[in-house]
Amino acid sequence: MASSSVRDDRRGKPRTPAILAVALESERKPARHGVTRDLSANGLLIVTPTHFEKGDRLKIKVHAGAVGLDVVGRVARVDENPISSPELWRYRVGVELDEPLPVNLVEARRAPSTAKA
Repeated sequence: MASSSVRDDRRGKPRTPAILAVALESERKPARHGVTRDLSANGLLIVTPTHFEKGDRLKIKVHAGAVGLDVVGRVARVDENPISSPELWRYRVGVELDEPLPVNLVEARRAPSTAKA
């Protein structure tokens, strides 16, 4: 348990659950895909069938509704889901972004919508 709390403490920004489709591309692996599981201003956790290496540079198109957002980042970690995992795809990839995500994208995922109230 200590390792996960240490990992959480190193994050500068809180993570927010978010399910968004993403298109992924590295120098060696073009035209890949995945789905985010959470995000922060400076990072994404992506589930994907593609194995990327720690340190890989990724171009990512985040599909947020009708909006597509292009970001670039570095793979900070790669975890393999166990066979018993309910996840559809094998790999969980943590990406540290070069530039922060727009505040409105992060905030829209953080708070539940009050428009229907």
